[in-house]
Amino acid sequence: MGALIAGRTAPIRNYYLLEAYYILCQRPEAGSGGPGFNLLIRCLIRLGLLEQAQSEIEGELERRSDGDLIALAVEVAYMRKDVHHVRNLLEGRDISEFGLKPDLRARLEYWQT
Repeated sequence: MGALIAGRTAPIRNYYLLEAYYILCQRPEAGSGGPGFNLLIRCLIRLGLLEQAQSEIEGELERRSDGDLIALAVEVAYMRKDVHHVRNLLEGRDISEFGLKPDLRARLEYWQT
């Protein structure tokens, strides 16, 4: 939250993002795929640590494979400009079963074609 308050001042924003990341890493729900995990990944994305975000997601994908996690994995792969990985993540999946919002579902279905 502090990162949003800090606005566009990168050092302050990054400080608060790192603090949030470290706090989230200490919480058990961050590793259980809950909202804490998604926040942890968002911190890494905002810090520009896309490789680390991908690594965290891949570890979580070994435990579960729900629509939100797949969408997050696709987002990070897309930001890394790894179209091949995006397609691999979506290959053979029925996106309609994930229960995603229509706009997100449409984006993922587009990437499948």
